[in-house]
Amino acid sequence: DLVDNGNFEDTCNPAPAWALVPPVRDADDSVSGQFAMKLDNREGWTWKALALPGEIKVTPGKSYDLKVKVKRQEANGVVWVGGYLKSAANQQLARLWPVSVAQGAGTTWTACAGKLVIPDRADVDHLLLRLLHTQPAPGKKPDTILFDDLSLKAQGGGPELVKNGNFDVVPVVSPGQLW
Repeated sequence: DLVDNGNFEDTCNPAPAWALVPPVRDADDSVSGQFAMKLDNREGWTWKALALPGEIKVTPGKSYDLKVKVKRQEANGVVWVGGYLKSAANQQLARLWPVSVAQGAGTTWTACAGKLVIPDRADVDHLLLRLLHTQPAPGKKPDTILFDDLSLKAQGGGPELVKNGNFDVVPVVSPGQLW
C-alpha cells in the first residue's frame, strides 16, 4: 500500500496531515457579540478545519456572497473559508473555497469576502461550511486563527443563510455532520 495511514486509523502519526475538529469558542477576543470561533493549529497539522453545524440549502446555478472576519496570531500558513457541496444523498459533489487569507496577512481583525458560485447541476442540494488552515512552510510557526461575523447570502439579496454567524450560541456538531 503506497498511501500512509490510508484508513485514517493512526492518530499518532509523527507527521500529522489532517484534523477536522468540532467548533471551539473564544471569549477573549471578538468583533461582535461575546465570542469568536477559534481554530488552534499549534500542533502543526498540515490541514486543520472547523466543521460548522448544519446544512445550508443552496440553489444550483446561483451565486452567494461569503463574508467573514479573521484575526491570526502569527499569520503563518493560509486560511480558507468555504466548504463541501453535497447532494440530497449526502454525496460530495465539489469543494468550494472562495475566501483565502494569505501568509503574513490578518494579524488584526480583517474583513474577507468571496463569491461562492454553485454549479448548475440537478443533484446539488446543500453546502457544509468549513473554516480551514493549511500548515505554514517548513521552519515557520503554526498559527491560531479567530473567525467572527460569518455570513452567506444570495447575491442580489435574500436572508442570512448562516445561523449564529457571530458564534454567540454554543454550536453542536454531531460526528455525522463533520463530512
